Amino acid sequence: MNEKERFEEWSRIHLGKAKIAIGTRSAVFAPVNAPGLIVIDEESEFTYKSEQTPKYHVREVAIFFAKEFGSKVILSSSNPSIESFYGAKTGDYLLKEETAGKKEMNTEISIVDVKEESSRQLSLQLKEEIGKALAAKEPIMLVQNRRGYAPFLACNSCGNSLECPNCSLSLAYHSPDSSIRCHRCGFISLQKIACPKCFSYSINYFGAGTQKIESEIGKLFQGIKTIRIDKDNITSKKSANIALEAFVEDEAQILIGTQMVLKALPKKKFGLVAVISADASLNCPDFRAAESTFDFLFQITGRSADFIPPRKVIIQTLNPSHYAITCAAEGDYKKFFETEIQSRRDFGYPPFSSLINIVLSGKDKENVHQKARDFCGELKAGYKCIEILGPVRAPVEKLKGMARYQMLIKGKDLDMIKVRLKDGIKEFAKDKEVRISVDVDPANLG
Repeated sequence: MNEKERFEEWSRIHLGKAKIAIGTRSAVFAPVNAPGLIVIDEESEFTYKSEQTPKYHVREVAIFFAKEFGSKVILSSSNPSIESFYGAKTGDYLLKEETAGKKEMNTEISIVDVKEESSRQLSLQLKEEIGKALAAKEPIMLVQNRRGYAPFLACNSCGNSLECPNCSLSLAYHSPDSSIRCHRCGFISLQKIACPKCFSYSINYFGAGTQKIESEIGKLFQGIKTIRIDKDNITSKKSANIALEAFVEDEAQILIGTQMVLKALPKKKFGLVAVISADASLNCPDFRAAESTFDFLFQITGRSADFIPPRKVIIQTLNPSHYAITCAAEGDYKKFFETEIQSRRDFGYPPFSSLINIVLSGKDKENVHQKARDFCGELKAGYKCIEILGPVRAPVEKLKGMARYQMLIKGKDLDMIKVRLKDGIKEFAKDKEVRISVDVDPANLG
């Protein structure tokens, strides 16, 4: 919706002309007068947490409104979030397990270990299955959660990896314009770049994004038309609709895309669905990495509500025995939950604790580090009963030219510390050199 459309719908709800509001994350704030029911569909989706201020989670807002207005809340999911299912198992929520209407699963699922493969992008088995599906004229979907042609660049002379000048993130090579880009801050160079360490122009490209997958398919299966859906190719709702409509009308047999393709799947039964690199999210420095990997693979195997189960699924990975991958392939949510909840219990992560993630940023790295140490020292001195980790360099140490330090507060009840944090934020608001970001119950720690 554009701004005018959003305002018109908001007005209809505000004036009581609409009794039901349906929407994405922000719909939880729709001006419904004393809502009787709030339904959060597929509540395990990580996008229900806002990463921008205010950093709210739809589930927590809904539960707050339920207490305020006496509303009922339904958290619906084929694979609930770990916190929600634990809440249901321990009696915080009422658990209702639906068995009626479950899908018949006749999907053949293969996990392919690509460590010994000559190509980690298109394994021998995947190439064979693509050939079979093409011969049978079946639709094919290939998912690679990295865009561009090559997501990593390194100097051929000294081995130095090339990072964005504004962010501590690897630059990516894009074709066909031969540009070098940062996917976080938008930096782009259309010129050849030199290694900042030895000034050599001999640069190697590593890894494979959606553009490279598309290129490799074109070389292996000449004459086969493909449609690519990623942020480079799809820039508006209109372009997304055109691409999907073309695929539905059989203008192409192979759909290639990042994870965003799952948000707008064409209503087709795929003959083959392949995940090129299932480890992409598994290797993130985050305690929810296994859960996000399981969630993604669980959907891609056809077990989510909106996806027609494909004939065959291939999951390519460097870690074929990881429980997130094996449980997703087996469609065994409860087995995954039991393994994951034990890991959370052992390390004291949610739902067995609450977390507050604090990130300090500024142009002067030493100044930011010193402020972070000072602030952390004050908290540690005032609160002996909680665990404060850090300050350390943030996983993305530099972002948009700003140095970043991070500390993580962990404890069973953090309400007492929130007052002190509010005072600390007020102090930092006076400091024009250092910014502070506080995220209660963060969805990710990056």
